[in-house]
Amino acid sequence: MPCNNKYINLLAMSLILPLAGCDYIESIKSSDSLNQQQTQQLAQQKARIDLLEKQIVALSNGTKALAGVVGDLKKQQEAFVFTEFNPQQTKYFILNNGAVGLAARVTAIDPVDNGSVVKMSLVNLLSVPVSNIGFHVTWGNEKPLDQKALAKWQQLLFSTAMDSSLKLLPGQWQDINLTLKGVSPNNLKYLKMAINMDNLQFDTLQPATGQQKKAKK
Repeated sequence: MPCNNKYINLLAMSLILPLAGCDYIESIKSSDSLNQQQTQQLAQQKARIDLLEKQIVALSNGTKALAGVVGDLKKQQEAFVFTEFNPQQTKYFILNNGAVGLAARVTAIDPVDNGSVVKMSLVNLLSVPVSNIGFHVTWGNEKPLDQKALAKWQQLLFSTAMDSSLKLLPGQWQDINLTLKGVSPNNLKYLKMAINMDNLQFDTLQPATGQQKKAKK
């Protein structure tokens, strides 16, 4: 019986060792497969991160380009709404805000008490009469070229809104005077003008036949 037990134990051990070896091999295969899956997942994550970084860069460049376009449009719009110039050097200019168009010429700059009077002529560029034309006017010393000096220069500017009962027929020149306090003619080297639309009215031209009948009467 003891001899039989020995044989039985040896037989059991011979069966267990191959099974253990199979489990070890399977464990290695599972580990390799897991490593491959992790490697693939890391590669996919890296590809996604690279793609995301490229999209962020593209979006940033697009945002900068858009900001540049918006800035240019704003400058163009502002330049369209108002006109700024040196009245000592510029004699002819245009006021055009998209609704009203005027051409103007500076004829003289005369001194008054504590300021200047800018004399100019205006002509209506529209095909209909315009009345109650007003202006937003800013004036002062010469605009500095140095960007660092702009803030201080802007603080010294004068500004006002001017109303009038002025009526301009199409193609008709009419003289006006702008009284600008605080700056003498010699120092008046900056003028900014825009049309005030608050009280402005567009009128209609009388038919030529109606004018002829009135003339006969």
